Amino acid sequence: MNIYLKYEESSYMPIHSLSVVGDFNGFDATKGVMQKQGNEWLFQTHLTSGQYHYKFLLNDELLLNDPYANMYEIDEKEEIWSMLFINEQQERLYDSTEYSIHIHDYGFTNQVSEKGKTLYKKSIFYGY
Repeated sequence: MNIYLKYEESSYMPIHSLSVVGDFNGFDATKGVMQKQGNEWLFQTHLTSGQYHYKFLLNDELLLNDPYANMYEIDEKEEIWSMLFINEQQERLYDSTEYSIHIHDYGFTNQVSEKGKTLYKKSIFYGY
């Protein structure tokens, strides 16, 4: 089944590069490069039936879940992943619960906690 993923760019965070990383491409950003069209970034791939985890990699630094995904899963490391489910009939399954999320809903600070200690940095540390 052909899968199309998109990410809308906003003025809150300029994007220089954007990729999809997930178990369907070996978490390899070079295999998930998105193409910019207007203010949208687009990615297309073909997937067979199954369950897939993925995230967006912004500017080669920041991993974000898909704001348009409607299913998420927490992995064994307690990390949240966007999910794609494709059934045996090659249909993408959806959760019909509506919601909205925007990048400006997230707060960024120069104080980052890591393994019980606090680090102070002048730039953002993304911790991955």
